[in-house]
Order: sequence, then C-alpha cells, then structure tokens
Amino acid sequence: MRKKTNKSRLMLALWLGIAWPALAGGPFVINGKLAGVEDGAVVRLFRPDGSMGAAVAADTLRNGRFMLCGEVEQLEMLSIAVQGEGFPSMGLNVWVEPDAVVSVSGRDKLLVTWKVKNRMPQQSDENRYIDASRSEYIQLQQALINYASLNILQRNKRDELLKQMDSLQMLIRGTEICMMQTTPYSEVWLTRFQKLAFWSKEAEGHPYRKELLALYELWPQPRKESPLGKFFQRKFFLPGMVWTGDEMADADLLDTLGRVHRLADYKGKYLLLDFWSIGCDPCRRAQPEMKRLGEVYRDVLTVISITQDGETSWKKYSAEQGIEGVNLRDPKRGAGLSGRYSVERIPHYVLISPEGKVITSWTGYAPGLIEKKLDEILPDSVGRPFVIEGNLQGVEDGLGIGLGRVEPGGIPQIGQDTIRGGKFRFSGLLNGPTHMVLMGDPRQGFSFTRLDFWAGPGRTTVAGDDKMIRSWRAESDLPEQTEQNRYADTCRNAVHRQQQCMIEIRQAGRVQTPQTDSLWAEYQALQRLVDSVEIAILQTLPEGVTPSAVWMDKLSTQASNARYAKDYPYRDVVVGLYEALSDSQKGSPEGIEIGHRLYPRSLKPGDMAPDGVLADPLGKSCRLADFRTPDKYMLLDFWRVACAPCHKSVPEMKEVVEEYRDRLTVVAVNLDGIRDQWLKAAAKDGITWTNLNDPQGFEGLPFYYDVFAVPTYVLISPAGKVSAIWSGYGPGLLKKNVAEAFAKADAASGLMSAEADVAGNYDDISPVKQAGTYVIEGHVTGIAAGAVFFLMDLDFEGGSSIARDTLRDGTFRFTGSVEAPVKIGLSSQAISTMLECWIGPGATTAITGEGPFPAAWKIESDLPEQTESNRYDEVSREMSLLRQQYHAEFMPFTINLT
Repeated sequence: MRKKTNKSRLMLALWLGIAWPALAGGPFVINGKLAGVEDGAVVRLFRPDGSMGAAVAADTLRNGRFMLCGEVEQLEMLSIAVQGEGFPSMGLNVWVEPDAVVSVSGRDKLLVTWKVKNRMPQQSDENRYIDASRSEYIQLQQALINYASLNILQRNKRDELLKQMDSLQMLIRGTEICMMQTTPYSEVWLTRFQKLAFWSKEAEGHPYRKELLALYELWPQPRKESPLGKFFQRKFFLPGMVWTGDEMADADLLDTLGRVHRLADYKGKYLLLDFWSIGCDPCRRAQPEMKRLGEVYRDVLTVISITQDGETSWKKYSAEQGIEGVNLRDPKRGAGLSGRYSVERIPHYVLISPEGKVITSWTGYAPGLIEKKLDEILPDSVGRPFVIEGNLQGVEDGLGIGLGRVEPGGIPQIGQDTIRGGKFRFSGLLNGPTHMVLMGDPRQGFSFTRLDFWAGPGRTTVAGDDKMIRSWRAESDLPEQTEQNRYADTCRNAVHRQQQCMIEIRQAGRVQTPQTDSLWAEYQALQRLVDSVEIAILQTLPEGVTPSAVWMDKLSTQASNARYAKDYPYRDVVVGLYEALSDSQKGSPEGIEIGHRLYPRSLKPGDMAPDGVLADPLGKSCRLADFRTPDKYMLLDFWRVACAPCHKSVPEMKEVVEEYRDRLTVVAVNLDGIRDQWLKAAAKDGITWTNLNDPQGFEGLPFYYDVFAVPTYVLISPAGKVSAIWSGYGPGLLKKNVAEAFAKADAASGLMSAEADVAGNYDDISPVKQAGTYVIEGHVTGIAAGAVFFLMDLDFEGGSSIARDTLRDGTFRFTGSVEAPVKIGLSSQAISTMLECWIGPGATTAITGEGPFPAAWKIESDLPEQTESNRYDEVSREMSLLRQQYHAEFMPFTINLT
C-alpha cells in the first residue's frame, strides 16, 4: 500500500510544483544474470546527476552474475553502464524504490536491450519504449562498439558510423513520439519528453519539433506554470543555438567557491570548452591531456571545463583529483550552455576564437585526438607544441633550471623548473626552429655560462653528467641542432675545462694567488682555442651557399667578441665573412645585428635625428616624421614589457604629457617582438599618447640612437635635431630632465636667462638648496673613440643614468651641481663593469687609466670620501681586476632581462 501512496504523492508534487516531506527510504537490490558474456567486466549503477550521473554501486561480473545494492528515499530511475571491452557506451534505465528487488538478464553485451523485471509499472512503461525500437537499439549499440574500435586516422569509417547512429537515433525518437501521442502521462513519459525536448531545441531541420510542441501545448496551464513546466519552457524557448561562425553563447557559470564566471571574462585568447561529467569515463581519461595542452598552449588558449554535475559531487571530485585551471559548473544544466552549443554526447568540445566566434566543435575522446584537432585548426602563427626534457647525472634535486629564448637585444627567460630525480621539463609553443639557452645559478654550483641549443615543434632531449651546463648535450631531429652539436663537439673538452677553471677561481673568493693567475691564463688560452675552431668552421662555408641560422649565430658571437673582447685576433676574418654576405643576408635581423656589432655608431646632441620604419597598434607601417609638427618637440621613450623602471615611469610621463601638451609630442617606442604583449602592457599602464613598436627591436631605431638599455629618452627639436639623450628612471628624474632640456632650448632662443634656476621651479622634485658644481674629467687609452659613458645615480635601485658623454681623443667630461658629496657610478659598454667614485660641490674628480678594466684605473680627488674609498680599493685591486677580466670574457654568454 505504501508504494501506491508514495507514487501518488510524488506525481501530485511533480505536476503542481509543491514541496513534499521526505518519505522513509529503504534498500533495494538488482540481480543480474548474463549468458555469453565473459567475466571481469565492471557493472556500475548511476543516479542521474548532470550530463552522466553519480555513482551508486558497482560489481564485477563473475560466472555471468552481478549484484548491485543501495538505498533510495523514494521512487527514482537509475542507470546501469558496463566498463569492459565490447560494451557500448550507453546506459540501461532501471526503476527502483525502497524494498525493490529487480532482475536483469541478457544474452550479449548490448545492455540497452537486456530484459529488466520488477513489480513497478514504470519499468513496464520503460520496457515498452525499448521493445518498440528494439531493432534500432541493437543496431545503434553495435555501431557504437564499432566506432570505439576505430582509431582517429580512420576518419571516413568513423564519419559513416556517426551518420548511421544519427539516422538510427532519429528513427527511435520518431517511434517514441508516436507512442507518447497515444499513451497517458507517467514518470517514463516525462523522462522521454525531457530528452526529446533537449534534442529538439531549435535544431536546424529537426523533423519532430512541431509534434513535441503540440504535446506541450496540450498541458493544462497549471502544469506549464509548475517548475517542471517552466523547465520545458526553457528547453523549447532557449535563446538561439550557436553554430560555426556565430558569436559565442555565454552564461553565468560557477566555480567551486561559488563565484560567477562568464566566457567573456576569458576573451582575447582561444577558448576550448570541455563539456564533461564525473560519470563519463572518456571525460576522465581526457583530463590529463587537457591539463597538458592547457599548459602547452597557455599563452594563446584557455581550457574551460564545464559540467552539469550536482554541486556536492562535483566539488568532492574536483578536490580529490586536484583539478586545476578553469573548472566551472553550469547551474542551469541542460537548459544552459550545453543546450546552446547542442551538446548531445560527452565529452564535447567547442573551440572559440579570441574574438569570440565559434570555430568548430566535436564529440568524443581518443588519445591524441584533441592535440590533433588543435594542430589542424589553429593557425600557424600561434606556433606548435614543443617539449624539452632533461636527464642529468650527478646533479642534486631541488636546484633550479631556467629556459631563455635568444632575441635581438636580450634573452628573456620563458620558463623555470626544479630538478627532481635528475629530470626537468619545459613545454610551450614555437613557430619553428628557435635559438634557446639553459641556465643554472652559479651560487648553486653551476658553471657561470649557459647551454646554447635549438628547439622547435617536437621533442628535444638534454643530457649531462655534472653541473657544467655548457658541456651538456642537446639532441633533436632539427638540422640546426645537428649543426650546433658539430661546433660543440669539436671543442667540448676545452669548454669543459674552461668551466672547471672558472669554478675553481670562484671558490678562491677574493684571494689572488699564483694558482688563480695560472687558472685564468689557462682559461684565456682555451678561449683562444675555442675561437679559432669556430672561426675555422665558419670559413668552410662554400661560396654562394646561403648560411644557416646557426652559422649566422656563430658569426654574431664572434662579431661580439670583435667589439668587446680584449686583444681579439680575428676581427679582420669576421669582417671579411660579414662583407661576403649578400645584401638580403645583411638586411636580415641577424645580419643587421652583426653589422651593428662590427660597425657601432654614436649620436650626440645637435645631430639630425634618425628615422625608421615603425608599426602602430593596428600593424600599419609609419615613421617618426608622420608625427612631427613644426612647432613641437618630440620625446621618444624606448621601453620593453619586462622593464620595471619603464612601467614605474608612466605616471610621471603622464604629468609631462599634460604639462607640455602645447610644446611636446611624446612617442612611446616599444622594442618587444610580441604584439599582444606590447599592447596589453601599454593598456595596463594607461599609455594614451602615441604608442608605436619597432619590429627590429634593439637593432632598429635603438641602434641609431645608441640605445643600450631601457628606458632611454631622446628629445628631438622641431628642426629634427637631437636635443638631449638620457637613460634610466628615478622619481622626479624624467620631469627634471625634460624641464632642463626646455630651459636650455628657451635660453638659446632668448626666452629666459641661461642662469635661470630651473630646479627652483620644480619644488616637488627637490627643494632649492645651496649647491656647488662638480667636474669629472676622464683620460683613458685602449678604448675605441666613440664609446659612450653614462653617469649613474646609485640611489635608485639598479642605477639610473643622469648624464652621458662620448669618448673623443681619449677624454670624457661631466659637470653638474650637487649639494653634498655623493657616490656615483660610471658605466659604458666599452668597460667590463661599473666604476664607482665620489663627487662633491666644488670638487674635480680626475679619472685616468688604460684598457677596459676599471679596477686598473686611478681616481684622484680632494674629497676625503674618495681618499678613503681608494684605500679599500687598493687592497683588493688585483682580485677585482681578475673578476672584471672574467666578467668581460663571459659578456657574450650572459642574459639581459631589460
């Protein structure tokens, strides 16, 4: 009697949309008996909970039998699925209630057409629907089994099976609608109606939509107003479905903390939507690959996982599995995004463009399928996956390894990993063969150098037996790496010994001994050997043969040595190799870099300002001349995304733009090669003035303006001449330098006295104090004319350039005013490291020396601070000289992160 009463209560609550007290629950049991089915398959029982279901019970098939037990509070439909070879990925619907005993029998693996018996009328209704389409269900299951047996390369057969399955499902739905038109409402009727409504929501060409709407319209109005009726309203009258080429559909989605997300929050990159469920085995098997692809494509694509599972089970599973990334739940379930994107089976994937357009979608998972789809669909410009795997011996765990990409003007670090079990790994996207480097921290015992190698789409392995990074060996299928190894193998022993020498010198600390002198001499001799070997290989390039990227890179390294290394003996050979290049090769980015190293330039105030081809935010070519006006100065601001002082200077630049808007045009010139990163950084900083990019990076306009670091500023007069150049940023420095430059210009024009106190008009920069003039006079030999020296403010973190002068006839000179003795730095690419000295009011500082190592130079001044500093420097002069020589030798192998 209880069963009939419970059912009546549930139906009344269902139709009227009212709450009903929970009924007393009880156990149930499902006994299965199968013939012709081998043991070992896992039979699982699920409760509908989203796209697939939540696990209730499971048993392993033994002697053709299984038993599934559980408890329910009331009448409900559960589903049986089987995990095993040869079973279709479908479910058998079974109705249970408290105290129910259910029997299941079958003679094959086609579980949907197994026989289910119990005393509930709902099961009898379920069986009638199955029997009415038994032949179609058998064919459908067999097609699913065949589909699962094919690999992803058998595309034609898979497409044929998909068409067959779609046709069979349409026949089954037509039969069900005919039955529903002649049978009374019941729980099974409503379940079938719900599925059909889901399938029919404005699907193009759906043949049964009118019939379903006719069934819905026969409902009494109270039923339409019930929660269930409103649910079907959403099914039928959802906003339009989206197809390939349409704007993406969006909705409120929830993360595990209950926060609302929308797909629009992630626009700007490609979006890969992954519709999945806990109970979907292919979905779970796809998760490791989805995680890996999310990491590899992280710069261009965001993976968004979307489930309809119940909140509790989803949160529990997410926590247990440690699911990372964008993991969201659609609270509207089938009436939400899965409906808009026509998700009928899972896993289902939708790829959306950075602009929010639907590119394509597909259903199903097989190992490698998702990566293959992305490779076929995404444009070449986004790059293709690479992986770099390291296997080291004799290197302890926990040490860090950095990955850098060689670019004009520097080597930005693009990855960091920690050695575990002697292994490290990097992954990402590359457009083709790319010059990369691996680095370790010398403080952790690694040699003070790097491993140069070439990586591209595909796999690169790195092996090593110790911490001598430059002695490690990289292997890949790239011809560039084969050529790189040719250079490395010819002098591998010499390079390994070089690294040992430098480690032993480092271990000696600040003490110079005959042993360290001997090690340094040995190192220099080995370097001469390495240079001679590389030069000899470079000279083997046949005449008329186009040089490879590796050949150009090696020539660039030797050109750098020709410019900076002391007593370099092969400059004439390097110049000859460069001059033998064709005009197109000299005009390539690598050729330009080599030419700039061999033929450096310098620029001074009064020279005509160079111009060049730049790009605006839309990618259109332009020149500085396009933004000049006859009555305005122009201020160039050279910057990079990775430069922290560049970003810190923006608020002050905004003040400069506003204060001098009638006299000054500010042009920001970015030197990065990735357009999206440049524009995002500019937008984040709020750069509203002219914002351009130099496609050649440091080898473009920066070369002609003698820009070695960023930020660097160049003030150009209305006549197109250079008025001032300075580098670095410190609070107030930008406004001060611009004000002084305009004061000098105005004084030259008779607008104000040359003796005007500029600083006094800018109290927010520094208060007016009694100051005195300082003078720095330098006389050095052994350094090429044209070398640029910078005067550095050491109070600003990292140093900031406050003045510059060019070496002429072996002399340079700085003058200015200070209020008290202060330590400053003297820097130049022509010397191995910064020279520190003291200046003061009324004091003259004389600097004399020979060669590029400041430790050997002499500093004289009347200031007691300089006298004391000289005493300390004298104690460690020899060791400092050794360190500077060591630094100069390694200059070509260090990383510039500006």
